[in-house]
Amino acid sequence: MTFGEMTLLSVDIQILSFEKSSLPQKLINDSLVIREGLLSKCMNDGGDYDRERFRRDFNGENQLELVGTFTEYEVVTPKYIH
Repeated sequence: MTFGEMTLLSVDIQILSFEKSSLPQKLINDSLVIREGLLSKCMNDGGDYDRERFRRDFNGENQLELVGTFTEYEVVTPKYIH
């Protein structure tokens, strides 16, 4: 991660904390304005950061994608340890 991406991640964690704590909407809106400025700088510096991707990762909603060509496969049965 670039410095800009790490900064945005930190800001998004803080904004998410504000939202979950039901802080006043004005504080959240002001934070989002500041975030937009940081996002522009991050993108200008070559960063690739996405707030929605962060939220999906945080909430465990991201799906893994496999890319490539697969010509063989093996069926695997999970075994659970009790």
